[in-house]
Amino acid sequence: MANPSIITIAISTVTDAYLDHVRARQSKSSYEDKKRAFKLLYRHVDPTRPIIEVSYLIIEQVLAEAAKTSNNRANRHRTHFLACWNWAVRAFGLPKDSPWDVDPYPHTAIPHRMPTGDEFWKVVNAADEQHQAILLTFLFTAGRKGEVLRLRWCDVDFEHGTITLYTSKRKGGAPQADRLAMIPALRDVLKKQQARTRLRSEYVFINEATGSRYTSATKMMEQLCRNAGVEKFGFHGIRHLAATVLADAPNMSLKDVQRMLRHKQVATTERYIHSLGCRLDERAAEAFERFSGGPPGGQKKTGS
Repeated sequence: MANPSIITIAISTVTDAYLDHVRARQSKSSYEDKKRAFKLLYRHVDPTRPIIEVSYLIIEQVLAEAAKTSNNRANRHRTHFLACWNWAVRAFGLPKDSPWDVDPYPHTAIPHRMPTGDEFWKVVNAADEQHQAILLTFLFTAGRKGEVLRLRWCDVDFEHGTITLYTSKRKGGAPQADRLAMIPALRDVLKKQQARTRLRSEYVFINEATGSRYTSATKMMEQLCRNAGVEKFGFHGIRHLAATVLADAPNMSLKDVQRMLRHKQVATTERYIHSLGCRLDERAAEAFERFSGGPPGGQKKTGS
């Protein structure tokens, strides 16, 4: 039996309060994704309608529309709806048994193609200075997409040779800081990037078309790969490439690789490395060695 005091609470009252809660405690990307889920919900239901009248069938219809784009999108929305209800149980006294617990859609695995070293360097050499800096920062930090594109100059410490990345991949949702040592090649890349952008933005990488940081870069890698004549790979493919470089380095232990990939458990690193299924080809290893010692003749000098 629902608490009589919540019979008339509008769904918008609950979702707005929940979004305020999320904005104060979770990442901006998580907040924006939840906002999109509720925006879709309001295409199916009047926001002023009492929340307890929003039935299982309505949520199922909302998720069915999201699934037209992808099952994964529908499942993300489902997770957001359930999280909102569960929060409102505590905040507003909603019934514990959620009527929004719709069955999830089958998960669609999206494989991440790892480039060879040769393919990676082709893309780097065909790119302009700004995109070269982005690609090389992904490589030298083994960073995730959001971590690198949200990087700010206050997170880059040239004096102490460190760079701080913020991840939301761990429990709790709030971004957590990971401080990494900057290798000399990354320091050189970021010094040149600093000369180009520091006076224009607090963010290291900015969209030249808008002058602000990247909020989405879904087409960036597709265009860069097309320009280089290379089969498309994404930012996570560069993280995979970095992992193979680390795993194949002669003096690199699994613990070292774990620290660089910033996995909380070494078992996660073991699964990650195992899933790549192959050793780094010699061309990629040579490319990394050349980069450490400076570009050889014929290779484009990055950041020049």
